[in-house]
Amino acid sequence: MAERLADQFDAFDEQTLLNEQLVLFLDENHLKMENFIADHMDDFSKLAQSESFRQSVLNSESTT
Repeated sequence: MAERLADQFDAFDEQTLLNEQLVLFLDENHLKMENFIADHMDDFSKLAQSESFRQSVLNSESTT
C-alpha cells in the first residue's frame, strides 16, 4: 500500500515537472511572438494598408 502510494506521488511529481516545463515553454514562445510582432508592426501596418493585400483578402473571403 505504501509503495503504491509512493509510486503515485512519484507520478504526480513527474507530471507536475512536465506541466511546469510546458508552462515555461509556452511563456517563452509567447514572449518571442510578442517581440516578433513588435519588431514587425510597421511592416504589418504597411501591408494592411496596401491595396493588393486588401484585394487578396477580399478575394479569399469570397471563395470561402
